Amino acid sequence: MEWFTEAHVRLRETDLQRRLRIDNLPEWCAAIGEVLACKGDKGRVRCVFGEHKLHREMILDGVRFTLPLSGHALQWTVTATAGRPGAVRVHCSTNCREHDPAWIASLEEFLAGWKAGLEGWPQRERLKRAQQPEAECGPSFSGFG
Repeated sequence: MEWFTEAHVRLRETDLQRRLRIDNLPEWCAAIGEVLACKGDKGRVRCVFGEHKLHREMILDGVRFTLPLSGHALQWTVTATAGRPGAVRVHCSTNCREHDPAWIASLEEFLAGWKAGLEGWPQRERLKRAQQPEAECGPSFSGFG
């Protein structure tokens, strides 16, 4: 089965690939509660689906995450939508044709978490920048200041 959501945010493919990392996924999706371990593009997370091993890989237009030991072969991609600046698509799929309603509800919560996290990125980025101390400028001896 497949599910989609679209976030209205300006993030390019390179932004997604650079910023979406296993170690910071809870910042991007509230349904991913905790990163238990992380080494590069492999890790372990606690999320709405339970505790899972997680892999990350770069793909055309974005990033793919997989839960390789999940009973549903769950995977999701976060991609910049080609030809539609200001849109990022989250596509999630499993290898099952049917799921129980509780599992589908958790998947919908997961997608809503991604949409909210992506759309909240500009505000989080502004807050981070505002909290950074301003650089001190020293005296200028070049004749330009």
